[in-house]
Amino acid sequence: MGLISRIAQAVYDWFHGTYIPYDNPPDAGVFFIGGYYDRNWSSRLVHKLVDFYFEHWKWLLPFLVALFALLLKIF
Repeated sequence: MGLISRIAQAVYDWFHGTYIPYDNPPDAGVFFIGGYYDRNWSSRLVHKLVDFYFEHWKWLLPFLVALFALLLKIF
């Protein structure tokens, strides 16, 4: 496995986190299928920023362009 694929796999594992299946006691009458991902704090932050961007991209992109134009005018 090459260096690029190892780096890509490490970033993928960091971004998605560790999958933890639901704990099913052996004597319980109910069996739960599924689990959740336990993410690092930095991965959770990146997920929040990406979710914010995808939710508000319609006003965020023009705002950043206008801010950049204002900075160009000032400096």
